[in-house]
Amino acid sequence: MSQSGGFDLVLEATGYTPLIFDAIQTLSLNGVICLLGVSGGSRNIEFDSDMFNQSMVLGNRTMFGSVNAHIEDFRTGVEHLGQIEARWPGWLSSLLNRPVPIDRGLEAFDRDREDIKVTVEYR
Repeated sequence: MSQSGGFDLVLEATGYTPLIFDAIQTLSLNGVICLLGVSGGSRNIEFDSDMFNQSMVLGNRTMFGSVNAHIEDFRTGVEHLGQIEARWPGWLSSLLNRPVPIDRGLEAFDRDREDIKVTVEYR
């Protein structure tokens, strides 16, 4: 649970659509939900899509899905990252603009106006 109430991270693996929308409601501000299950049917539910959009955007919430991928998919991803780096040298690494050593990892949660993506370094 975060200080703002709700969960910072929710992993949803059932694929049961009504449960997914319930899980989204438990997200804190800046919370992330990862959908790992796939719905198997053609269930329809009714929900307030405008309220959903406002809650996600104004709450700075993120929703994404993930599936197991084949090794070729990872190789393709690495290739694409290489192409981005070749076209715009340094751009990708510039997004990781505030590294924090692991022994000071809690400092990663101290937000700064200049932060894009804070990383914790395990060296």
